[in-house]
Amino acid sequence: MDLFLAKIYLLFSFILGVVIGPSYIQVEAENLSFNFNTGGNYPIIRYLNVKNIGTQKVRFDISSNVSWADVFKEGDAGAHSVELSEQVAVNFVLQINAQYAKDGVSNAEIVLNAVSLISQAQTVLDTKKINVVLNKNPEPIPITIAFT
Repeated sequence: MDLFLAKIYLLFSFILGVVIGPSYIQVEAENLSFNFNTGGNYPIIRYLNVKNIGTQKVRFDISSNVSWADVFKEGDAGAHSVELSEQVAVNFVLQINAQYAKDGVSNAEIVLNAVSLISQAQTVLDTKKINVVLNKNPEPIPITIAFT
């Protein structure tokens, strides 16, 4: 009976792996938060270390959904894609131009796609999203002092 259950478990694991597919993208953090006050130093720079943990060489594409957060390959501000062999890492740069964001809390989404180099259809093999929160000129927290 145990052998039968082991075979069923193995079968379902294989099916689940085929349906979901292997992971290709490893990132250090998927949620980032920054504070900025007008008059502070800008742009804010953060390096995003990305590693190909997949089973083949793929192209990594990176993009941002807002104009105040730029992303590009370290050393080449015009590069939004890079090919990486398996187990190879690269740094992308997240450049936050806080001066262009509105006061208060602003959100951005950085999207990383691992794209197959084998398929002509540009098949996306894996996607990771990095959520970015920018607190620009946050409201000061009032401090109440009680005298007794």
